[in-house]
Amino acid sequence: MRRYFYLYPNKNGFFIVEFLNPETGARLCFRNTQTKIRDEALLIAARWQQDGIPIVKKGRQPVFLRPKTQTVPAIKDLATILKTLEKLPNLDAAGAQQIAEVLRDRGLLEFPTVKAGPGRINFIEYLESFWDYDTSPYVKDRIAHNHTIGRRYCHGNKIKINRYWKEHFSGRVLASVTRAELKKFSLELAKKGLSASYLNGIMKAVTIPLAYATSEGIIAENPAKRFEYFSGKAKKRGVLTPQEAAKLFAIPWKDERVKIGNLVAMTTGCRLGEIQALRKSDIDPNKPILYIRHNWSNSWATKDRLKTPKNGEERRVPLLPEIRMEIERLLKANPHTDNPDPFIFYSSLPDQPLDSVLFLTGFKEACKTIEIDPVARNLVFHSWRHFWVSRMADSIAIDEVARISGHKTRAMVDHYANHLLDEAIEKTAEVGAELFGKILKFE
Repeated sequence: MRRYFYLYPNKNGFFIVEFLNPETGARLCFRNTQTKIRDEALLIAARWQQDGIPIVKKGRQPVFLRPKTQTVPAIKDLATILKTLEKLPNLDAAGAQQIAEVLRDRGLLEFPTVKAGPGRINFIEYLESFWDYDTSPYVKDRIAHNHTIGRRYCHGNKIKINRYWKEHFSGRVLASVTRAELKKFSLELAKKGLSASYLNGIMKAVTIPLAYATSEGIIAENPAKRFEYFSGKAKKRGVLTPQEAAKLFAIPWKDERVKIGNLVAMTTGCRLGEIQALRKSDIDPNKPILYIRHNWSNSWATKDRLKTPKNGEERRVPLLPEIRMEIERLLKANPHTDNPDPFIFYSSLPDQPLDSVLFLTGFKEACKTIEIDPVARNLVFHSWRHFWVSRMADSIAIDEVARISGHKTRAMVDHYANHLLDEAIEKTAEVGAELFGKILKFE
């Protein structure tokens, strides 16, 4: 075996072995054989060359890591890599992060270390401040560019951060989070039995801040870039039939405000928050028109109150004369006579409408009265929006339905309109049976 080392004693008499690059002859490293006998030192050096050279840290104290030893070719390759890194002119923070991630994947780092900079901030603290509606630069940017973003949405994301992310990433810095960790975390979440949409919401509470941090130069590279989200069908929303709806409103309700609010939802397709926000000035005095100018949100944590409708645009919806009469009757019964523009669906407080829970509770109680199980049918107040779109799609163009209902995409309107398919198929079967029954004898 050819030798690729030299032996010489140090000042204390212990023999030092100096290993050389087999190709260039340059020095690779040196090790202390811990013996003063040359023949023993020679055997030790030969064994190291063949089996592997002990790894040491600074201070020349041997520390046996994984792998415990390195061969001469391995040390030669490492030396080449280190010299390449030293001379690499374009190595930046993003490249250093990639190198650190490779070392982490091999178990040599607990998590990637990054250079000092804005990315060294606490990861969880960054997320919490990112979703703070009053102080977040992201929120201010959205509002400045006329994008809608609500307090409730931001507060919901803060809840997700504390409920799901805080336990796993506590104590970490922003720039240390890797794509592999995000993927592993998402797969662990998938085991919790949550819906695909809610899982995606949990992930977006973090992927959106990460994308923003990258665009603002806080971190060099976005670990969530092109992240794969979950897919799955949401549970189909239940919808009453026209016959069931007629039966529902034929019975007495405990609260007339709740009953009329449900009637407005069924005949206009408005959202619950839009109905809560309706005031006297939203009724056109000369035309059968209802103006949808606001949405109401009064969460104890967000205190949004009156804000713009969901898609940020005002719209007009047709108002049936009979429903208008019911609304005017409510306005006359409003006890807050000092308010020049009172809420149609008033509460005990002059500056707040009836609570949203009462609308939903009243609807479900009425369903149970006519022996319909709202839980089994997945019936909620929003079911009226499905009902309205489905009925309108029977008679008018779906694009016209979208303009009135305030849907942004044709796909969303088609989603609601799909509720009419089963009824249409049954109706076609009935008509076909009657028609062909006169010609052929069917069972």
